[in-house]
Amino acid sequence: MWHNQLAEDSFCQLRSVTISSCKRLVRVFPSILLETFRMVEMLDIRHCPFLEEIFDLQETSASGSLQLRDLSLIGLGKLKHIWNKDPQGILSFQNLHALKVSDCNVLKNLFPFSIARELVQLEKLKIEHCGKLEEIIVKVDDGEAAHCFVFPQLTSLKLQELPEFRNLYPGKHTWKSPMLKRLAVSDCCNVALFGSKFLKSQETQGEVQLGIPAQQPLFFVEKVISNLEELSLGGKNTNASIIWHHQLPIDCYSSLKVLKLHDFGVKSDPISFGFLQRLRNLETLSVTHSSFKKLFLYKGHSSFKKLPSIREVVGEERRALARLKNLTIHAVHDIKHIWKQDHLLAPILHNLKTLQVEDCHSLVSLAPSYVCFQNLTTLDIQSCLGLLNLFTSSTAKSLVQLVKLTIAHCKKVTVVVARQGGDEADDEIIFSKLEYLELLDLQNLTSFCFGNYAFRFPSLKEMVVEECPNMRIFSPGVLSTPKLRGVHWKRYSKNRVHWHGNLDITIQHLYTEMVGFDGVKRLKVSDFPQLKERWQCQLPFNFFRNLTNLTVDEYCYSLEALPSTLLQFMNDLQELRVRNCDLLEGVFDLKGISPEEGRVWLPLLYELNLIGLSRLRHICNTDPQGILEFRNLNFLEVHDCSSLRNIFTPSMALSLVHLQKIVIRNCDKMEEIITKERAGEEEAKDKIIFPVLKVIILESLPELSNIYSGSGVLNLTSLEEICIDDCPNMKIFISSLIEEPEPNSVDKGKEQRQGQEDNYNFTALLTYKVAFPELKRLRVDWNAIMEVTQRGQFRTAFFCRLKVLELVRFPIDCVDFPSWFLQRFNILESLVVRDASFKEIVRLEEMSSRPNQVFPQLRVLELSKLPELMHLSKESPQACQIFQNLEILRVSECGTLKTLIPMSVSFRCLMTLEVSKCNGLASLMSSSTAKNLVQLTSMSVVECETIEVVVANDENEAENEIVFHKLENLAFHCLPSLTSFYMQNCALMFPSLERVFIDQCPKMELFSRGVINTPKLERVQLTEGDSTGFWKDDLNLTIHNLFVKKSKLPSSSRQPSLARETTAAHKNQMYGVSEGPASENLHVNENPDAGKASHPVIETSTNLVIKEQVMGNGLMKPGPQVTSIYQDSQATLNDKVAVSSF
Repeated sequence: MWHNQLAEDSFCQLRSVTISSCKRLVRVFPSILLETFRMVEMLDIRHCPFLEEIFDLQETSASGSLQLRDLSLIGLGKLKHIWNKDPQGILSFQNLHALKVSDCNVLKNLFPFSIARELVQLEKLKIEHCGKLEEIIVKVDDGEAAHCFVFPQLTSLKLQELPEFRNLYPGKHTWKSPMLKRLAVSDCCNVALFGSKFLKSQETQGEVQLGIPAQQPLFFVEKVISNLEELSLGGKNTNASIIWHHQLPIDCYSSLKVLKLHDFGVKSDPISFGFLQRLRNLETLSVTHSSFKKLFLYKGHSSFKKLPSIREVVGEERRALARLKNLTIHAVHDIKHIWKQDHLLAPILHNLKTLQVEDCHSLVSLAPSYVCFQNLTTLDIQSCLGLLNLFTSSTAKSLVQLVKLTIAHCKKVTVVVARQGGDEADDEIIFSKLEYLELLDLQNLTSFCFGNYAFRFPSLKEMVVEECPNMRIFSPGVLSTPKLRGVHWKRYSKNRVHWHGNLDITIQHLYTEMVGFDGVKRLKVSDFPQLKERWQCQLPFNFFRNLTNLTVDEYCYSLEALPSTLLQFMNDLQELRVRNCDLLEGVFDLKGISPEEGRVWLPLLYELNLIGLSRLRHICNTDPQGILEFRNLNFLEVHDCSSLRNIFTPSMALSLVHLQKIVIRNCDKMEEIITKERAGEEEAKDKIIFPVLKVIILESLPELSNIYSGSGVLNLTSLEEICIDDCPNMKIFISSLIEEPEPNSVDKGKEQRQGQEDNYNFTALLTYKVAFPELKRLRVDWNAIMEVTQRGQFRTAFFCRLKVLELVRFPIDCVDFPSWFLQRFNILESLVVRDASFKEIVRLEEMSSRPNQVFPQLRVLELSKLPELMHLSKESPQACQIFQNLEILRVSECGTLKTLIPMSVSFRCLMTLEVSKCNGLASLMSSSTAKNLVQLTSMSVVECETIEVVVANDENEAENEIVFHKLENLAFHCLPSLTSFYMQNCALMFPSLERVFIDQCPKMELFSRGVINTPKLERVQLTEGDSTGFWKDDLNLTIHNLFVKKSKLPSSSRQPSLARETTAAHKNQMYGVSEGPASENLHVNENPDAGKASHPVIETSTNLVIKEQVMGNGLMKPGPQVTSIYQDSQATLNDKVAVSSF
């Protein structure tokens, strides 16, 4: 760069150097010039694609200390070294204060050993997006010596997206950063982030037992936490959640003020309440992009033995997060409740000042009615698609400090404040300090509140109502807004203000004038009755200029879906759905529109769906050529259009240069997709149609005989998926797809176009060597394939990439499964067989001498409507190798199936098992087979009338224990004969089971007679939408209460007393002791201490109601302390106990 020709005193006073986008630069500072740039303090180098080194130290004569303080290296894709040699103390960089390295994907480390030992001034270190970085400090060759690195001034460390990073230094070492205040680590999946000197993780213990040396953690929690003020953790980091499982003394968390958690997946544990108790100075908590179903968990709470009384329990709870001021929850998609009813975290909300919730699509409740936000100043709720309202009237009354309220993109919200039972009709709600109110893109919002409350906004100065087309009134009650002088109907436009005397009249005018539609991007006509009546000619069409997604449905006031007056304003329309319009005959009204030079209508239309249009006869009511083209159309879907005979004219079809997917179903009169050229129309001779089509799905089209019979060339060589199902007139077309063409037939169709319309030739779309080089999925009627194979013309080479094959509708006399045919597809991964009379799937006598080559890559097998099927294969040693790679097995409507999984077949890779409507099964599998299902994660059994047990006892082998290591989901629905999962006295272990769904199993009395271990299971769900579920101590007692007691007890006595519960618990002994999760709620009556506690907390109890009762062998006498209750070993038999008469 410097050409080695600088004068001696050149740049001697230079303090700052910035180098950017130098495409030929390989090295920045050659060794002979280091002395020249000694005084440089700031160095910023970025986007130099061929730069390999910053400092060349190979032959330098420089010595002493350089003044470099701030070094930034960004976007240096080939950077190998910052320093290409260790200066070993001759040259020092001890003045370095800050280093930022980003997007240097070849760099493996940062500091030479000697430089790292001298970084006494380093304050900030930020490393991100470096895919090959393994360590920060280069290892020296000194055997097994242990080194200590000290960074006395380091206050901020950020490590982000470093997939190969393992530690600070690759050898034995310790390191200290006593001033570290801010730590952020994310997407560093190979580093053991946290460790503890006193507790070893289960993973570490397992490694030691296997003789594998445990990886040294980057931090020991005991040392790093005590000084931190800000901590940001990503869930992709190994053992990140140890931070809230490890119970350090409260003083260790005294400095922490900001905690940010992100990217915690489905397997991540919720935040322990015991951990939150220690964060007494935390001011900001942020949880983003995570899959927590529960945000807070009580298992980490202090033991009863350490809490002398309920009063102290409550005191600790009130101190938990007592200083929390800011809470952000963003993109936690699975969470349904932040605080459930009677949740014990409610007191932490009292001091909250800012609450932001965004992209929580499953959230159904922001806060229960008892929650008080007395200090909240800012509330921002966006893109929560499950919310119906924000809060109840009682919560609204507590918002006395609220200054700014924003609600945006919540499509189900109908009101902001929900009416609460028990409120008086003339109740008053005052938002004393609210200055700014924004309601944005709330398409179902009808009013701020339904109830007849008096609302007062004495401080409200600015209000935005944008894209709320259903909002007719603000509130039906008394309304006062003395400082408000206008409503903005565009958030960022100060000039677009409406005001008609008061807020209610203004909102009514916005509704009448349809201002809420201005700028709307997504619109469903049936949601807005006022649109139906004015759809043809009375709409403010200019409001739809930004519309990208339109659904026209359930109205019958027009013969065309889109009137010509509206088309000209829809230049941004990308998705159009027209459905369930009974009188509709056309989609686009083009009458009266003339072609204009350079003007094309709907230029961005990407997706077109036409569904349930029984009278639809055409897409356009006049020739669209020159007016309407579909050059950007990517996806076409047509369903249940019983009068439609074709879809495109040749001119329209020629414009479909980007069409990739066609789906047509249940169109009784559909004859062809593209019409032939009419008289006078220009021929499409030799022009390519559908050049990039990837998917074509044709189902239940009884009259369809052709895709296109015109003069153009139909090019389907890019197809990846073909489905032709229940199209009886398409046999010739199917044959042309799968049989080898004549060598002379590929000549762009010139010799084939001889007017034989009844026997159109599709071989023009085939190449001679490979017909479908990209085809991965094929679904066809077996009859068509059988005709080709019988002529000996089927060529599997045409389907060299086929991975998914679906064969349907076999002839009734075809009783032998065509395994000989399927063995041709060596890379087949998924096989679906439906509507056949086979008795078995694999006939051992037809197998090759190497059974492991039968379905060698098969991962998915689906069998449906096979009424004669007896088994997958007969018992044989050969059978064990047939389905050895199978991961998903679905079986439905196989009425004579007696054995689902033969004992000789190994399903060691099976992850999903689904069985439905198989009324010949008495069980699913034997106990020995169950032991082999080591990868099974999901099991579902539905509507099988004869099944009695899921796992049957193997008479030849006694089982002591069956472990379903990875089973997470278990569902039983409508099994009238099911009595249990397993009837033998064998231990069942479900270490991963989290969800159990049981419905309509009236004979089920218990789950199993042996020990059952379900450490992660918290409830049994009775319906798919049941978020609460039911739990009674363990799985056996839960089943017993659900299906036995429920049927015997009247509704008034279904909550058993302690004596009855104890009896039920002792019945447990005949089944074996079961271990379930800890419970979560506590209710204590008539306790002097309890009267002073609004939400007492006890870790291991779900519902604790204590009475003076005989328990076990003696009388339990409750006292003022919870400890005595907890220490009574008999009390642990039940998580639910009733307490009275203290």
